[in-house]
Amino acid sequence: MQTRITVIGGISPKHEHGVEYDHADLLILTKLYGQDLGRGPLAFDAHHDGAIRAGIAAHDFHGEAGEHLVLKFETEEKRPTFVAVIGLGKPEDVSKRRICALFNLALNLAQSPEIQAKSMIFPVFPYRSSGPTLNLRATGAILRCILDQREQKGTLGVLEEVRVLCAPQARAHIESGLAIERTLCSQCRIPKLSPSCH
Repeated sequence: MQTRITVIGGISPKHEHGVEYDHADLLILTKLYGQDLGRGPLAFDAHHDGAIRAGIAAHDFHGEAGEHLVLKFETEEKRPTFVAVIGLGKPEDVSKRRICALFNLALNLAQSPEIQAKSMIFPVFPYRSSGPTLNLRATGAILRCILDQREQKGTLGVLEEVRVLCAPQARAHIESGLAIERTLCSQCRIPKLSPSCH
């Protein structure tokens, strides 16, 4: 079964930065090196009673490229859900290749034995400072490419849906990137972020 990609234009300050869509098995948040989480991730942190910031502080998490922290929560239905905070490194070092590596790491976490996520949500906040080489269309194209590559290899596990949460005005740009039907590289060498886990 092909993994669905759903784009949700639900991020806005009036709607708590999309927190109401936080119902997936795995939520992916990113952190730039040496910077605070930002307004959007902080809204999700508040939704989890401050546990994300507490986890970052407890594990001395700085946001180096590939550094990641996985937190486990329990829903009202007693179903476990997970939040992964993944470091992107310095803002000037964030590139299309690094975003490819980010998606690869997120998908690896989704299929890890403890998580086994059927659904994953990935917020793309509009005010992130992530370097001049990255845009919304490229983000969608990279996600589509890596999902297609992993589907061909049978390495998506039980994942059924990836939800991209974004601002309403960003939705069309991300969807145009998702519409690509070709690989972005002549040969797929999925890059890896440094494997630092908390």
